[in-house]
Amino acid sequence: MNSTNLNRNSSSLLPEKCGRIFFFFMLTFLSTLIIMIMTPGKAEARHSTHIPKHALEGYITRCSENSAMIGCSPMGEIYENNGKISQALLIYRKHCIKNNDAHSCVLAAEVLQEKRRPDEAMELFHKACLMDKAVEYCDRALAEYAGRKDFKNEFRLNRMLCETHSEGSDLSRYCYNAGKFLLENNDTAKAEHFYLKGCNSQSTADEQDHCIDQAVTLAQQGEYRLSAKLFEVSCLKNSLYSCHHGAMIYIQELQQPSRAVVLAKKACDLNNPEGCYRVAEIYSMSDSSPEDVSAYYTKACETNFRDSCQKQKLHAKSQN
Repeated sequence: MNSTNLNRNSSSLLPEKCGRIFFFFMLTFLSTLIIMIMTPGKAEARHSTHIPKHALEGYITRCSENSAMIGCSPMGEIYENNGKISQALLIYRKHCIKNNDAHSCVLAAEVLQEKRRPDEAMELFHKACLMDKAVEYCDRALAEYAGRKDFKNEFRLNRMLCETHSEGSDLSRYCYNAGKFLLENNDTAKAEHFYLKGCNSQSTADEQDHCIDQAVTLAQQGEYRLSAKLFEVSCLKNSLYSCHHGAMIYIQELQQPSRAVVLAKKACDLNNPEGCYRVAEIYSMSDSSPEDVSAYYTKACETNFRDSCQKQKLHAKSQN
């Protein structure tokens, strides 16, 4: 009796066991299939899952007609990773041109470079930059121009970015690039326009530092007049370093004490004793009133600038 029941129970379990085996078999099969499809480099396995040509053309059409469609670039990358370069390029270009997608323009340009079509690639790098003036895209376009030694077009793009950038934008550095090109080509007047535009746009500490760096570099190159102007811009925006160095260039290199005293006064207004002392020194060598000279020596002395205290005493004696 017990033996019969055991056999019956065993036979009832057989379908359940078979079901489990089949389930695990299918699970293993599907997992393997997914891995074959998704793993990079398994081109042979992917061929069985390729999108038919008519479906691809329909997808590309929808990409070009629907600017809200966000899957176009990733679909192109899937094709590119599968070695289907022409299809990928078609998707990238459609999404770039029809939907004004800068990222797709760059992807298309990179494919065109690999296909040794540099002129078309350069056009798309440039287009990506113009779309939203993102620094990464514009720098890429400029690097491509520089690599091709196409300095005129590199300058034109820098000039355009400089002329269209907004107040305080980090694109102000393109103004310096344009100015540098013009300076190297002996067009100092136009170079000054771009350098000053870059400096005048400064609104953050980093941008002010960039302006000062340009002034220092220009002084090292012997471009004292332009250097002093950049220092003056930064001085009037409360940079003591610029006030001191700009004043020294105006006095020592350019012999323009009237300009130097403006920067020295600004430093003095910022409670810098050296600035006050320099104002007194400049006034003492000009036709300024003795009272003005004495006032600035005294102000510097009151802030413990010892040289000024001594000069103030000597000046007072000379007036008696």
